[in-house]
Amino acid sequence: MTLLAEPQEMPLPASATGSRGWTPFAHPQRATTALVGDGTSLTHAELAARVEDLAAHLPDVRTGRRLVHLTPGRDIASVVDYLAVHAAGHVALVTGTGQETITQRFRPDLRLTRGTIEHLSTECQHLLHPDLALLLSTSGSTGSPKLVRLSRENLTANADAIVASLGLTARDRAITSLPLHYCYGLSLVHALLRVGGSLVVTDRSVTDEEFWREHTDHRVSLLAGVPHTFDLVDDRLRGDLPGLRLVTQAGGAMAPERVTELARLGRAKGWQLAVMYGQTEATARMAVLTGDDVLDHPDAVGRPVTDSLFRLDHDVPGGTPEVGELTFTGPGVMLGYAEHADDLALGRMVSELRTGDLGRITPDGLVRVVGRRDRVAKVMGLRLDLGRVAEALTGAGHDVVVTADARHLLVTLVTADTQDTEDTEDIEEAPTVGAVRALAAEASGLPAGAVVVDPVPALPRLSNGKVDRVACRDRALQRAEAASTAVADGDRLDAVLTVVAGTLGHDVGSIDPARSFTELGGDSYSLVQTSVRLERLLGPLPRGWHQRPLRQLTADATASEGRVRWLETPVVLRAASVLAICASHIGLVSWPGGAHVLLVVAGWSMARFTLATPDPGQQQRRGARALIALAVPAVLVGLLARLAGGGYGWANVFLVNWLVG
Repeated sequence: MTLLAEPQEMPLPASATGSRGWTPFAHPQRATTALVGDGTSLTHAELAARVEDLAAHLPDVRTGRRLVHLTPGRDIASVVDYLAVHAAGHVALVTGTGQETITQRFRPDLRLTRGTIEHLSTECQHLLHPDLALLLSTSGSTGSPKLVRLSRENLTANADAIVASLGLTARDRAITSLPLHYCYGLSLVHALLRVGGSLVVTDRSVTDEEFWREHTDHRVSLLAGVPHTFDLVDDRLRGDLPGLRLVTQAGGAMAPERVTELARLGRAKGWQLAVMYGQTEATARMAVLTGDDVLDHPDAVGRPVTDSLFRLDHDVPGGTPEVGELTFTGPGVMLGYAEHADDLALGRMVSELRTGDLGRITPDGLVRVVGRRDRVAKVMGLRLDLGRVAEALTGAGHDVVVTADARHLLVTLVTADTQDTEDTEDIEEAPTVGAVRALAAEASGLPAGAVVVDPVPALPRLSNGKVDRVACRDRALQRAEAASTAVADGDRLDAVLTVVAGTLGHDVGSIDPARSFTELGGDSYSLVQTSVRLERLLGPLPRGWHQRPLRQLTADATASEGRVRWLETPVVLRAASVLAICASHIGLVSWPGGAHVLLVVAGWSMARFTLATPDPGQQQRRGARALIALAVPAVLVGLLARLAGGGYGWANVFLVNWLVG
């Protein structure tokens, strides 16, 4: 059964549309304050007049609608710029600074900066759809220049939904705690102007004393933030903030314990916490959790905003009868994406938004997000839920971001052990790094050598306060590449020790260069990965390298540089045997014995490690570990086949069919 989350029933304010374009003003003649900042203030009427004046200096829309680029700061002039583009009937392309990739791809006609108009072309360069009003980049977590196409209806409907869901009134005043090129920050401008409220415009950081002085002097009633914001302002929220009645949180999940802590703090201090869930693709907000629901359901993201609903698509990776991908419908859903300039001529291409989030919906419509579809990665052929690995690490008290590529599980770790150095050995020796690597390997089921831990003093963040996952991944990959290819300060032995320590999951300091890979606990499972990384470092390895002391291996490999490396006999035998088995099964040829050859090769490979030491006790321990690694999966598969009625007997399950027939 598909569960639907029904919308909240709340009245919508009347729509307000300018004569030539769109405007959020519901009361353009009102004499009450609209904007405060830069040492001045503007009433709604004064702001509307200033917007109309600037709009009149923009090209007449009858000569063609222009694409106008804005990089708004948190000041009154930037707000006027943004509103003037809409009032004139043109399309606003809003980005942060340093996003030249977007402007190179979409080539704006004009650039508007604090009242200064810069003509970038003499005529219209684009065919713009009549419904198109605003272009915003997504949060930046993918690094893609893809834009979200939003209409006038999107902007109006979502602003009205935010007003209704949060109970905003003309008495409410917010402060620009978030950048205006971020949909969350921009939505506050829309909502407050729609309801006749006001906005304190400041470019101060929430860590600045002046920010809080303005907050107090102007009796701000609404404070917005992302999870990171509340880590920065925790002490301030525990103090006296006269006039504050509502704190809103969006822009990423916050731990239920933290939600409960803030909600209880708010009750003690006289303000309420509202948890919100949204995406740029839905204009801004999709769900809101307010009132007693915040304390009763701190793990939820709320109920859908006005005139909108959620449903679950269970037929997705990670879907179960209770969990599915959250899909959202409502007037806030975007027209579609724009990946190229030609896409700006398109009308509505999306009627239902696939959020990419996995969630649950209760019978009374409460929505919970439990993970991301795109947090599933395949590493070394193993499908992993990166969210669960991250939960295991954060549950142990570590501040991490978990990403991956095809060969590595990448963990960006905030740690006091971080040193301002590129010396891989120093970093790998940090005790926290070794513990995190071991825990990540256990949580993921990967060998410790496939886990790369990149210690950082602080997580990189985007301008909207979200963690920059792309930067985390790129930096961790650089760390992985450095560990496998760099020769630290020209010392090959140090680099070899680093590689072996990484693949075996040991600290570098525990690796004795007088012992071989085999003596250090290496086996046939980690042999290939280690040899590949060592060959990148040393070139072709000598035969039997795994049984040579690492110090001798470094010297031998250096002396043999330039030698041609031929395929090893076991590799050739394995490939031929697999082909023989496949060809026999599909009836191309009858070539028996392939499986037996594989068993012989496997036994020989195991013997290379179990018999490499003259110590009988060590031989027995290594042999037992190898047999367990083979037998346990085989028994589990046999048991599953037996229970499923696949024709296996109990002798097959316990691997004694060779004995009893």
